[in-house]
Amino acid sequence: MTIINGELSIDNKINLDEGLIFGRAVFETILIKNNPVFFNEHIARINSSAQSLGIKNFVCIDEISNLIKKYSINNCALKIILSPENIILITRDIPYKESDYKKGFSLNVSEILKNDTSNLPIHKWTGYIENLFIRKEAVKNGFDDSILINTKGKISETTISNIFFIKNGQIYTPSKNCGILNGIIRNWIISNYPVTEGDYTLEEIINSDGAFLTNSLIGIIKISEINSSIMKEDILIDKISKDYFNFTKEM
Repeated sequence: MTIINGELSIDNKINLDEGLIFGRAVFETILIKNNPVFFNEHIARINSSAQSLGIKNFVCIDEISNLIKKYSINNCALKIILSPENIILITRDIPYKESDYKKGFSLNVSEILKNDTSNLPIHKWTGYIENLFIRKEAVKNGFDDSILINTKGKISETTISNIFFIKNGQIYTPSKNCGILNGIIRNWIISNYPVTEGDYTLEEIINSDGAFLTNSLIGIIKISEINSSIMKEDILIDKISKDYFNFTKEM
């Protein structure tokens, strides 16, 4: 389903603007169960990013909520795209299954460095083509995603997720200065557990007691493998996953 500027789209016609011509647009991907998960946080972030990029258009949470109810949008992924002249809503099936969580994600390491000196990684903007190509190459080589290393040689994130790892019962994650998107699930974990943010090497994650990924659709999923290294599975990962599931199950 595609909704453009408040109307169900039949022909997918949109206004030609800088979002299409220059990629000057931002987006959010929201997990919809019975209700949108972390709805307020997603709407606040897309509007904040739009303001930072000089997009004067904005998303009204009440209008989006009414559209969700009007078109009975539930149990799916909802993408909201905001450009100077368009607000687009697109629904799709949730891509992750129970088998994915049991298996965990296997990762390789991208040879393309993440630009931690740019102010763009902190926004979910539509210039995502590099990440798409990196992940496509990872999948082609039998992995689920790629770890991105920044220009200082430190871990940043994957193409779609934030990274956490555990060592001696302590949770660690790359800091916001590492060129990451400050994810909503990342913030939930930092708000609910003692987490140390910093600059970490690939070796520190590989030699950890376990690691996991977070994003708004996948929630929390363990990292099963990095390149040829099989990862440990600290019991704390299972606890965090269950806590998150219980927190969101009524949403």
